Amino acid sequence: MDVEQLLQRMTLRQKLAQMTQLHPYLFDESKVDELTGPNSDLKLSEDDLYLCGSLLNTFWAETRLNLQQKHMERDPNAIPMLFMQDVIHGHRTIYPIPLGMAATFNPQLLQDCAEMAAKEAAASGIDVCFSPMADLCRDARWGRIAESFGEDPYLNEQMTAATVKGYQAENRTAACVKHYAAYGAAEAGRDYNTVDMSLRTLHEYYLKGYEAAVKAGAKMVMSSFNTLNGIPAAGNRYLMNDVLRNKNSFNGCVVTDYNAVREMIAHGFAENEKECAYHAISCNNDMEMMSSTYLRFGEELVKEGRLSVAQIDECVRRILTLKQELGLFESPNRHTDAKLADELFYCKEHLDICQAAAEESCVLLKNNGILPLQKGGKTIAVVGPFAKSKALIGTWAMAADESQTHTLLDGLQKTSPADRFTFAEGCTMQLGEEDVSGVPLALSAAEQADLIIVALGEAQWDSGEGASRTKLRLSPAQKTLLTQLKKTGKPIVGVIFAGRPLVLTDVIDDFDALLYAWHPGTMGGDAIARLLYGEVCPSGVCPVSFARDEGQFPLYYNHYTTGRPCHGDNDPNAYSSRYKDCSNTPLFPFGYGLSYTQFAVEGFTLSSETMQKGGSITATARVKNVGTVAGKAALQWYVRDRFGSCVRPVLELKGFEKIALAPGEEKSVSFTLTEETLAFYHDDLSLFAEAGDFDLYCGLSSVDTISLPFRLV
Repeated sequence: MDVEQLLQRMTLRQKLAQMTQLHPYLFDESKVDELTGPNSDLKLSEDDLYLCGSLLNTFWAETRLNLQQKHMERDPNAIPMLFMQDVIHGHRTIYPIPLGMAATFNPQLLQDCAEMAAKEAAASGIDVCFSPMADLCRDARWGRIAESFGEDPYLNEQMTAATVKGYQAENRTAACVKHYAAYGAAEAGRDYNTVDMSLRTLHEYYLKGYEAAVKAGAKMVMSSFNTLNGIPAAGNRYLMNDVLRNKNSFNGCVVTDYNAVREMIAHGFAENEKECAYHAISCNNDMEMMSSTYLRFGEELVKEGRLSVAQIDECVRRILTLKQELGLFESPNRHTDAKLADELFYCKEHLDICQAAAEESCVLLKNNGILPLQKGGKTIAVVGPFAKSKALIGTWAMAADESQTHTLLDGLQKTSPADRFTFAEGCTMQLGEEDVSGVPLALSAAEQADLIIVALGEAQWDSGEGASRTKLRLSPAQKTLLTQLKKTGKPIVGVIFAGRPLVLTDVIDDFDALLYAWHPGTMGGDAIARLLYGEVCPSGVCPVSFARDEGQFPLYYNHYTTGRPCHGDNDPNAYSSRYKDCSNTPLFPFGYGLSYTQFAVEGFTLSSETMQKGGSITATARVKNVGTVAGKAALQWYVRDRFGSCVRPVLELKGFEKIALAPGEEKSVSFTLTEETLAFYHDDLSLFAEAGDFDLYCGLSSVDTISLPFRLV
């Protein structure tokens, strides 16, 4: 198929229809009445529907086959539709939320998970996965932190790139990186809110994840809802044209977020829908999602000379090229196979990889020696609203079958059948819930047990899109349950499920051990049980800083120092940058995570104390398992630039490696520093490294490091 010849045959309206993405409900007369809000006033004819270029939120192979057939029968140019879906952390078989996957510090594991998801998605008729989300997030009040890879730009780069590679392996699906750009910096952590930052901060921190995804070959980018420095992202020419298209050389498709084009009116940026279409097309948004301004006003804008046919052609060319690259012209339903999809859903291979991901994502935050548990001979009370719940899969698992979820109680009984487990819910997981009528039953179970495992946290629907929160603590009922359990004097092992780092300051002392499980997916229960019993050694580390108080947000380890830095909690200087009622430091720092074994970092050396411009130096360290069980260590490399023409962060993650070690085993690990490693954006947005003094840090968290100085000359 020749894209240029096809473009020449198409009418302007047919081209604008290719630039329109709709919801499949619009094709179902029985469900049209269910559409409300932005869905109800698209003002499209039936002919318009069957000319549209793509659909979103089609879950199943049968849906795709039916809609594609009807479309191909009516499209005059026989151009197949694209089918897109929010495949965020699995399609049907679900692995941990992205923030949990970031805690693995294992990009290859994430790549394998994404490839697994792509197999299920492709067989279900999905061409494009709306993922990865590359939005850097430093504020846990924002609900969509659950979809992010945390607070660090380097970790974000590695994980977004891995996700793209997994989705696009063997051309099964295309990855759509979102939300371009800086959506994760919404003021006050409130979803859809304003983003305002310097261009230097934008480039130095917030754009790097998207750029890594583009460099990894992502075929699509989604422009975001938010304004950036006063201009909606979808209408931001600097962001969309100057940076994405020109600086980053992105030649793939851009799709707007849901109804984002028309939301320019609500932003106060565009007066009407015609102006919305003008701004969006001028910014090279090739497709508008669930709005119809292109179709309704595109021809008029071309007639007036405000848009050119050449501009429209460029957008459509990218759309047709994507369809060609995916093989849709040769086979409009390409990988779609309902029988294969059913075989893949919850197959052993996919369950195994989801379990491995869940095991590696959990972070052991506290352990006074009670873990790992010994099997057999104990009565264990398993209490709390998450103990027997199947609602563990997390946000944006749209096609998941929750009934397939392995619960914590099921996992415990399977892992240690010789122990006796009693169950009591105690309270619900509802946000703000104060009903404690179930606590007495939980206490009764606890009184008869040798040990308590209490499963608490945040409901999966209380994080994600539209789920911003100002209070990030356990609900009152859960707090009461924990307080009463503590009074029994029995050992308490806590497991917390959440889509974000909750504030644990007021409860951390109540636990003898605490495992942070995020929302772990389909195999969460089995994975956690294996971790608690020591069949697997915990190896997850914090991809975000855990705050002591919500008032610390935004909170992140790679901050700048100030002219009046606070030198610890006991600093007597009242006129330093500090709080009067809270420490500056997090409760648990970035990169932190306990294990059942101990690791030592030794023999840290540099090949030279001086790096020449254009050259490199190599750091080497030995990591040794000095404990008694096998485990994995997340070795982290940080740099500090002591002085610069722009103030530099106190630390910057520049590399990491997950290392598996048997007891007594040690491995030598190397890390190469180049001039590019040390480069940063300056106030004129030039990117280069400055000569001067640096420190390289090596360790097992952002606060557990050893360092060596070097100089760039």
